[in-house]
Amino acid sequence: GAASSNPDTTEVGVVEEIKRLKPVIKALKEKGISISVDTFKPEVQSFCIEQKVDFINDIQGFPYPEIYSGLAKSDCKLVLMHSVQRIGAATKVETNPEEVFTSMMEFFKERIAALVEAGVKRERIILDPGMGFFLGSNPETSILVLKRFPEIQEAFNLQVM
Repeated sequence: GAASSNPDTTEVGVVEEIKRLKPVIKALKEKGISISVDTFKPEVQSFCIEQKVDFINDIQGFPYPEIYSGLAKSDCKLVLMHSVQRIGAATKVETNPEEVFTSMMEFFKERIAALVEAGVKRERIILDPGMGFFLGSNPETSILVLKRFPEIQEAFNLQVM
């Protein structure tokens, strides 16, 4: 992406993020390279849809329903990421691993249903449970999620990254 999700960086505005993406997307398209863009801003996601990128990865898990019709009309794959923060960049918060896993499974269930109801083809969705600070400051949470990857795959029958 053209904006960092690191909790120690400053936020990049929509105009600047698109300005940074334009030449990169153009250059990659000219070379026939698949393009994946990490962004959590609906305006940037709309730009990516217009540019026909191959993947959009939203660290907030597509929380804004106003973008759903555009997502449904596009062909790009959607990386649906879970984050304990829900909105914005990662933060350093203390978490309980089991509670995070349970919350993550419920989040995926609800968000997949919302996207599919809006017309997104289910097979376009790729699940990303998040790692590191996206799951909180406790490293045990990431370890637990990795150990329980098969449960995520079995529960949703979708690609998990």
